[in-house]
Amino acid sequence: MLGRHIAAYLIACIMDMLIGDPHTLPHPVRLIGKLIAVLDRILGPKDMELGGHKAVAGDDEPEGNISMEAAWGRRTADYSMRVKGVLLWTITELMTVGTAALLLIGACHIHKAAGMAVEALLTYYIFAARSLYDESMRVYRDLDSPDDDRLVRARKSLSMIVGRDTDNLDEGKICDAAVETVAENTSDGVIAPMIYAVLGGPIAGYLYKAANTMDSMIGYKSARYKDLGWFAARVDDVLNFIPARISALLLIGAAWICKGDIYAKNALRIYKRDRNVTESPNAGQCESVMAGALGLRLGGYASYGGKIIDKVAIGDGRPYAAISDIADANRLMLMAATIMGAIAIGLMTFIYYML
Repeated sequence: MLGRHIAAYLIACIMDMLIGDPHTLPHPVRLIGKLIAVLDRILGPKDMELGGHKAVAGDDEPEGNISMEAAWGRRTADYSMRVKGVLLWTITELMTVGTAALLLIGACHIHKAAGMAVEALLTYYIFAARSLYDESMRVYRDLDSPDDDRLVRARKSLSMIVGRDTDNLDEGKICDAAVETVAENTSDGVIAPMIYAVLGGPIAGYLYKAANTMDSMIGYKSARYKDLGWFAARVDDVLNFIPARISALLLIGAAWICKGDIYAKNALRIYKRDRNVTESPNAGQCESVMAGALGLRLGGYASYGGKIIDKVAIGDGRPYAAISDIADANRLMLMAATIMGAIAIGLMTFIYYML
C-alpha cells in the first residue's frame, strides 16, 4: 500500500509540474468553492451581501452607547453565527473528504492499478506549484510587454490571484503584490498540500484543501464573515502553523541553491527578525524569507474593498519590487516545491524499505 502511495505521489508531482491547472479541465477545488458559496447563502447573514475582500482590523462597527438588551442580542446573534460557521465547516469537510474517500476506496476495489491512478489524479488536483507559477508569471509577461495597455492587462491578471484592489496600482505596486502572493501561497497553496498528502494521501490532502478554501472565501474580518468565518480562519491557522515554518526553511534552502550564500544569509536574517510581525501567525513566515532573499521591503499601504490598510513592513531592502523579482520569486517557490517533493518521496521510500 505504501508503495502505491509513493508511486501516486510521484506521478502527481510530475503531472503538476508538467500540466498545472488547465482552466478547460474540471477541478475539485472549484466544486468545493461552489459548495461553500451555497452554504454561505443558506447559513450566512441574510441582511448582508455575499463576498467581499479580505480585510483587517477596522472593519467591525463599534457597539457604541447601546442598551444592555441590544448588546446581549448582538452577542447572542454573533454566537449563533459562529455555530453556523462550525456547521458550514463540518458539512464542507464531510462532503469533500467523504467524496475523495469513496472514489479512492471504489477504485481500489476495482483493481490496484485503478486505485493508484485515482490516488495520483486526486493528489495532482491538490498540488498547485505550476498553477501558481502560471498565474503569477502572466502578470510578469503583461508588464514585460511593450504594449501601451500593459499595465491594464497586468492589473487584470493580478486581480485573479490577489484579494486587494488592483485598478489603480502602478508598476511597482503590481510587482509587490505579485511577489507577496507567490510568497504567501508557497506555504498554504504549494507546500502544505504536499505535506498533508504525504501524511494521509488525498484524504488528508482534501481535508486541508477544503479548510484552506473556506478560509480564503469566508475567513474575513468583514461584517458578514467575522463570526461565520471565525472557525474556518482559526482552523486554517492551526493547519498551516507547521507547514508555514517548513515552507520558510525550504525557501531559505531554495535561496541558497538559486541565488547563493549571501542571499540565503540575508533571507535567514530577515526571517528571524520579521517572521512574527504580521497579525496572522503564519503569513510572515514565507514573506519574510522572500523579502530577504530578493532584497525587498514588502507590505505597506494596500486597498481592500475600498479600505486603505497599512500592512506592516517586512524586510529592509528596495521599497518596490521590479518585474524581474516576480520571476525570481517563482524560481524560489518552484525550487522549494522540488526540495519538498524530493524529501517526501525519499522519506516514504526509506520507510517502505525499512518495513
